[in-house]
Amino acid sequence: MNSVILMGTIANEPNWVEEKYCKFTVAVPRKYAKDKERETDFIPCIAFGKMGDFVGRFFRKSSRILVDGEIRTGSYEDREGRKVYTTNVVVNSAEFCEKANLEKPQKENPNPGKEFGFYQQKDDDGLPFD
Repeated sequence: MNSVILMGTIANEPNWVEEKYCKFTVAVPRKYAKDKERETDFIPCIAFGKMGDFVGRFFRKSSRILVDGEIRTGSYEDREGRKVYTTNVVVNSAEFCEKANLEKPQKENPNPGKEFGFYQQKDDDGLPFD
C-alpha cells in the first residue's frame, strides 16, 4: 500500500505548471529531532485536476494543510544529459488545518464552524451528527 499523510505548512506559493498540475511544497516538522532545534522536512507535492484547482485557489504560502496522497518517483535527463531522480507526493485530498481570518467578530458569524472550513449540521436533538 502506498499512502502518505502530511500535516504542515505550505512553504511556497502553490502554482500551476503548464496548466497540467498544481505544484507546492509542504514543510513538515519532525517530531523527534536529535538536537534541541526543530528539524523540518520539505516535501514536494503535486495536485492534478479539481484537487489542483482547490489547492491553487484556497491555499497560500504559510497556510496550514493536511495532505493525503501517495508517493511517486520518477526520473528525467537534464540539459547536460545527467539523470535526475524525483520524489513527489501526489495529492488525493487536502484539508484546512487552521481557522480562517474573520473580519467580523465571532458573535456575528451566522455559521459557526464555517471558519474551520466546514459546515456543521445538527439533528432534531441539537447535537451534531456524523
